[in-house]
Amino acid sequence: MLNPYTTFAGYAIPHPSIFSMNLRIETVSNVETEDSNRVLDLRQNVNCSSGRKKYKEELISNKSIGATQILLKSCDDLEKICDMIENKFDKAVESFYSDKS
Repeated sequence: MLNPYTTFAGYAIPHPSIFSMNLRIETVSNVETEDSNRVLDLRQNVNCSSGRKKYKEELISNKSIGATQILLKSCDDLEKICDMIENKFDKAVESFYSDKS
């Protein structure tokens, strides 16, 4: 595990024809107990980057870190990794075609 606040992280896709994924995140810090039975629908936050930024600022001021915060940070980290891979791939393709010319 790369995140020091996480003891376990896993996912399961119940069936390929079902449009959902089950996530399980276990943390070592304070977890949001008031929303323990809430289902987080990531499709709601896809086009709402300003709301996500405000949510991150609230997390910084809050000392308790829960599974939802860890999930959102993990999604941001994954996005950065994908952007880096895409940039390296684009540079390699440009280099390949410029060497052929």
